[in-house]
Amino acid sequence: MAKDKYVLQSPKDQRFYRNFATLATFLSVGNQEWWGYKKPNKVQIYHRRLACILSSQFKSFEKVMKLFMDKIHLYNYKDMNAFTRQVMNWAITHIINTYVCIMGCIILLVFNSLNYMLVFHIIGHIQMFKYKCKTEFSDTLSNNETRDLLISLIKEHSFIIEVFNNMKHAFGYYVTGNYCHNLLSDSFLLYQIMFGNKEDWLVYGLMVVVYLGGLIVMSLVLEEIRRESVDIADDVYSIPWQNMSISNQKILMMVLARSQPPLEFISAGGLRAGVQPTISIIKSTFTYYVMLKTSIKLN
Repeated sequence: MAKDKYVLQSPKDQRFYRNFATLATFLSVGNQEWWGYKKPNKVQIYHRRLACILSSQFKSFEKVMKLFMDKIHLYNYKDMNAFTRQVMNWAITHIINTYVCIMGCIILLVFNSLNYMLVFHIIGHIQMFKYKCKTEFSDTLSNNETRDLLISLIKEHSFIIEVFNNMKHAFGYYVTGNYCHNLLSDSFLLYQIMFGNKEDWLVYGLMVVVYLGGLIVMSLVLEEIRRESVDIADDVYSIPWQNMSISNQKILMMVLARSQPPLEFISAGGLRAGVQPTISIIKSTFTYYVMLKTSIKLN
């Protein structure tokens, strides 16, 4: 009963529309004054200068928003009671859709952040390993001290490889899925921009920027591991080994052999993640676009 009374209230008096108007004003996708509420405060005004959606700046957008409360909203019509149930169904559907979209974005954001956090900490361990190779060895160390340092290097390098392999297994399917998704979707988005309706250009253009932008960032981050690890062997070889004992030289040779291959992120399906696959995907995007364009012209 209380819910029915709430729905039958004037939309200007409903808390939902008051809060929604405040949020829209804060995000620069509306103005609460258009719906008959008080003027925006200073915080909203300053934030509106930072967040700006192009479509919300059109006069047509302002006109529609001003008409919503007095002309468009079903409250203004006598037969509104007949639509109460439909309005409630719309509200439930909209809430579920909003929840699913927001949670999906948050899940992907958090998962990406975890991946990047692990990557940057592995890079930090690689840099620490290289720093030890350059600074902690000298000709004044005894054989036992040198041996202990070499063993610590082996443990550190083994730890890096173990964590990196676990990370590849944990995030491999996600990285491969991201590459495959971009490989298929970017060409279709480009086609929609070129041959779709002009009013959809902004939407598809933003999608291309987001898709390719996320792929490029991920590729650069994963490529950084390979770039940092490619010269580990040189740093190991720079350790002053000439005056070491034979046993310590043999240990150093083990470290040198293990550090030869660079750490490359090989995701699910054997895909080598990095800059090169991204370049191939961008090339394939334009290839698929030309193929679609040619096939449609022939038909």
